Amino acid sequence: MITAPPIMITAPPTRAMNHPAARLRPAARRAHILCAAALALAIIAASAAPAGAACPDSGSPDRAVCDYWSALFIPGVNALAYLPRDDTRWLGAGLTLNLYIWGDNDPRSGASQGRYLFEFGVLRAQNRSDAGTMVRARAGLTRSFEGNASRTWLIPFYGLKLGGLRASSTGLRGFVAGTLGIHALYTPQVIINLESDYAVPFRDQRRLAGPSVQLTASIAWW
Repeated sequence: MITAPPIMITAPPTRAMNHPAARLRPAARRAHILCAAALALAIIAASAAPAGAACPDSGSPDRAVCDYWSALFIPGVNALAYLPRDDTRWLGAGLTLNLYIWGDNDPRSGASQGRYLFEFGVLRAQNRSDAGTMVRARAGLTRSFEGNASRTWLIPFYGLKLGGLRASSTGLRGFVAGTLGIHALYTPQVIINLESDYAVPFRDQRRLAGPSVQLTASIAWW
């Protein structure tokens, strides 16, 4: 009696398994989860009542931090990283124009710090030679969580930005991004921000949605 050997047939990997979104690194997944959680906290905090710290009578900082001030067209520079879901790592730098900014540490309701701004950045893919150069522009606003921070440092804020990006590997795509960050320093002369946002494009969300991190320094030259 002759028994034929078993025949094993291995199916080729499907296109879905080869899709970049299916090969996301665990670190990238964690970054997406953390940014989503941070934006949820921002929404909750934004709906809460503003803080009511009192203006200092003496010492540091002095009462000057409670004086209202505003400025127009304050320039700045930024360094940024963009980590979309297709696992491309984009790094770059750009310019920021604060169209209108203010500081108003006052017991009345409302954000004590805020900005209307425009940002422009140029990024290069660090792990894909075929991705090319990305140009990104966006406009938006930020608001502090506190209504009366009564200080010039470590002031948390949230924001919303609308913009577009273009690269040879992505084409032209519009997006909206929620922002969560901190003013490391916020004075009429110098503003230093560290922020993170999560961009959701209007198309290709499974490939291009993802977090960004940005450090910005703005100086009032006039």
